[in-house]
Amino acid sequence: VGDTGTVIRADVGQDVTGATGITIEVQKPGSAGSVSWAASVVGADPTKVEHVISAGDLDVPGTYRCQVKMTLGTWTGRGETFDIIAYDSYK
Repeated sequence: VGDTGTVIRADVGQDVTGATGITIEVQKPGSAGSVSWAASVVGADPTKVEHVISAGDLDVPGTYRCQVKMTLGTWTGRGETFDIIAYDSYK
């Protein structure tokens, strides 16, 4: 919780060069709501997309349920769900 600069990289299983509107849709832990994180295709490996964690992204401890969402050609949709687990800092 509270980390910044960590790169979240998701393998989407196919070349998504030219995809638009790429986001990672995130359901926060518990009843903390949902958000969209902007993401982009990894230039060196266009089968992956990434988001760099910024302040406020991981603000609640627990499991974040995530799905990559994008438009590629005439298709718009979401990929498989993956989890990110955020832990509280040691006190």
